[in-house]
Amino acid sequence: MKNIINKISVVLVLIVLSVSCSDFQEINTKPDAFTSDEVSAKFLITGTQISLYAPNRYPYWRAQLIHADRYAGQVTFGHKGSWWSDGLGYDYHGGYTNAAWGWIAGYNGTLTTYLNFVKPGGDLENERYYAIGLIMKGLYYQMYTDAFGMIPYTESSDPDIITPVYDTQAVIYEGVINELNEAMQVIGDHIDTGTGPEFLSNNDLFFNGDLQKWKKLANTLKLRMGLRALGAEGDGFAVTAVNEALNANLVIDFLDNALMEKDTEISQWGNAAYGDVWWNFGGNGSKWNVSQTMVDYLRDHNDPRLTAIVTPIAGGKVVWLPPADGSGMDLYLKRTAFILQTLTDADVDYTTTVYADSTVVVV
Repeated sequence: MKNIINKISVVLVLIVLSVSCSDFQEINTKPDAFTSDEVSAKFLITGTQISLYAPNRYPYWRAQLIHADRYAGQVTFGHKGSWWSDGLGYDYHGGYTNAAWGWIAGYNGTLTTYLNFVKPGGDLENERYYAIGLIMKGLYYQMYTDAFGMIPYTESSDPDIITPVYDTQAVIYEGVINELNEAMQVIGDHIDTGTGPEFLSNNDLFFNGDLQKWKKLANTLKLRMGLRALGAEGDGFAVTAVNEALNANLVIDFLDNALMEKDTEISQWGNAAYGDVWWNFGGNGSKWNVSQTMVDYLRDHNDPRLTAIVTPIAGGKVVWLPPADGSGMDLYLKRTAFILQTLTDADVDYTTTVYADSTVVVV
């Protein structure tokens, strides 16, 4: 009898276990999870694009506005109502540089992860997604090296190299152009990344999956880098790059632009693409002025972008008063002479009245 009871118990346990295991598998299957045939590199594209051009406002402002525009002499502030000192264009500030460097340097991890997935032999191998990755890499390194000069490039993504060599800009430019050529060759006449899960559409914030637009972007970046390299040390590759680019399709139409649309409901502190730091940064702090260097260059070269960037201010009356006690008179006279000469050089129509006490009235 005892043996019979034991046998029955074993049978019941096996039945319970088999039912439990079946239920366990059923309960722990996520109904909305990706299956193996649904996984695609397209789900990595969006984050890669956002990380490059739309981090939060803090590093983006310091990299794009301070390091790119201010140090390049394209814009200036430092006017009476601004809490920014005009010396910012000349003074080194470690906090600003570290913010910019940290963001751009850190992006290499995002980019390398993506490329490792889609490269030949990668877990999500797809040569067309790999071509997009190479173009993103080109956009990244062109911005990175233009901001900081020598940076790691040839060894930067090797996990076995802890201290990668800092390459010259000539090496970086030529290497990026070669990778852009590789990307354009892979794309060829293809218009999309594949079918089914491989089809890239609205996951692509730039071109909605249109590979021919990616190809135009690659060729336009190639032209930009070739032109910037001309005349610099090590520019042996530049003439060929420029000529090749000019004989291929370029981004010349607004519809081919790589643009990320803003969403006014998303905080600019979470994503720089959703705020306008030029307009709203710090009240008076956002009253920017285009520099004389920039205006003169565009004007002297009959550049049509001048009128799209700036408009002349309305005329009026300006009075300059000399120092009350006479100290600093030499400097005062030099300043007034410089400003008047600048107005003359800019073909401004004005009249000047200088009084006996050196008061200057400009109308």
